[in-house]
Amino acid sequence: MAELVREREIAPGDNDGLPVTTAADVDRINRALAAWRNRFGSLRLHKAFFRCEWPCSRRHYETVRYAATARWVADQEKRGFVLRSKVHVNTKRRQPAHGYSGDFASGVLLDQVEIPIRAFFEKLDPKPMRIEIALAPN
Repeated sequence: MAELVREREIAPGDNDGLPVTTAADVDRINRALAAWRNRFGSLRLHKAFFRCEWPCSRRHYETVRYAATARWVADQEKRGFVLRSKVHVNTKRRQPAHGYSGDFASGVLLDQVEIPIRAFFEKLDPKPMRIEIALAPN
């Protein structure tokens, strides 16, 4: 039989200082979220990264960018999402790429960068589905 967790006792000094979130903050956040839903409806912002050698020629970058975004959009379409905006690529926010091995060990790859991309997608048939996630090759 499972036991109920007892209520945590508030120690002296736990409630000192300014509150983290006030009722006014919650109301403001709820109004902002309601405005978002009214404006965009069922659109969802999806974000991803792609890797590219850096520095590289413009032609090579464009080839890698096009292939990565096409692969990402195709994967989102397999999951039931439809692209509803242009794909935004932000090269100014690029960061060093990491070579992940296992669960936690990684090292910085000095010859590659990760570049963020984002786009609005819409889920036309919002039902539960099972998704197989492809693992990256080593």
